[in-house]
Amino acid sequence: MQLVDSGDVRVIADGRIGGILCFLALILVMSWGSGEAHGQVSWVGGVGSYTDGANWSGGAVPEGDDDIVITNGGTAQASGNIPILGVSIGGGSTLDV
Repeated sequence: MQLVDSGDVRVIADGRIGGILCFLALILVMSWGSGEAHGQVSWVGGVGSYTDGANWSGGAVPEGDDDIVITNGGTAQASGNIPILGVSIGGGSTLDV
């Protein structure tokens, strides 16, 4: 494949459509970030340790860029600092820290 610099490319880049496409491309690239996904991790345990991956959907303890959801009526028991992005608790559930 060859990339050829032609007048058509400059015309599109200089026009309104080109500006919009460049802006959308920039937003897309910025949204990719480091390639790591920020996730939502749900509590699937009853009463249990926050640091036990078996109590979380996906089988792993949430990390600092995860949102946690505890809405199954269970109780997550934690001690110390818990690095999370956000938390949602409902349905009679508790987070004991």
